[in-house]
Amino acid sequence: EWIASQGFSNGKVGQWGVSALCVQQYRTAVLKPPHLAASVPIFCQMNSTYEQYYPGGVLRREYFNFVALYFGASLVLSSPYRGGAWALVENNLKAADLTTPMLVVAGWYDLYPSGSLRTWDSLIAGSPAAAQHRLLIGDWIHFAVGGESSFGRSLTAQELLYVDSARKVQLDSRDFFDLHLRGLT
Repeated sequence: EWIASQGFSNGKVGQWGVSALCVQQYRTAVLKPPHLAASVPIFCQMNSTYEQYYPGGVLRREYFNFVALYFGASLVLSSPYRGGAWALVENNLKAADLTTPMLVVAGWYDLYPSGSLRTWDSLIAGSPAAAQHRLLIGDWIHFAVGGESSFGRSLTAQELLYVDSARKVQLDSRDFFDLHLRGLT
């Protein structure tokens, strides 16, 4: 809302972010800020899920270790079976509460691409802005969008094969923002 009130703003605000910043876009959008006009959530899902951590009921250790390092892990380890706690987490945010147009970006080689696609399905099925949502998916890894490093280490030659070197995400994001923030077609 502060941005919308600045002299440089036309009153329409957009969000763009990868991973943890992606999740924050959904959390912000359900609050329905009056000037939020478009969001580009990249490489995340709207809600965490049991399957994200326990596919087939077995802890996905490499993913868990990555997430736990940055965000903690109390729920994941204390709830190894799908139950009430997971039901709350999985249904925390609802597509029906999202009225902001979203350009959902997913990568086939991301940490959890099925979560992004599950979010896309719920947006199309239940969001009041369903007709305005768009999906962009490519053969990208989690650090594909302008990231040539992963938390300070250079990406390997193999990882670099799955980076968005054509800048498709940035170009499509700009077009999405041009449409929803500037009214350009």
